[in-house]
Amino acid sequence: MVLCAAACGASGHDPLTPRFPVPGVYALQTVNGSRLPITGTGLDSTISVYVADTLTLAADQTLAHVQTFRHTPPGGQTTTTQEHETGRWSATDSVITARFDASADTETGTFTAGSTLTLIDNFFGDVFVYRK
Repeated sequence: MVLCAAACGASGHDPLTPRFPVPGVYALQTVNGSRLPITGTGLDSTISVYVADTLTLAADQTLAHVQTFRHTPPGGQTTTTQEHETGRWSATDSVITARFDASADTETGTFTAGSTLTLIDNFFGDVFVYRK
């Protein structure tokens, strides 16, 4: 108890552990301030729509990420695809780090009151806001 009082400060919170419960399923709300769905056009004029995104953070600190897109090529038929990725997450206080296996991407960010998760792509700088 004396050690925690010295290390934790007046709040009694250990800064090396998450301040809020982290595990759960988070749905993407915005990317760089824009709400889903987000539409873009590729070089070949294919219209791609970012439809949905979920990030599941498990208690064992593994993660599962699923993104859903709709693609319509010029004069073609619309198809829906999903991209799946796994990885690991870690958190201290209110800072979280997500590391994705296949892409080797790392995103860092914050979570508040256990319901809002903000991740910043460390390569592109995109800001993703999720809600539990």
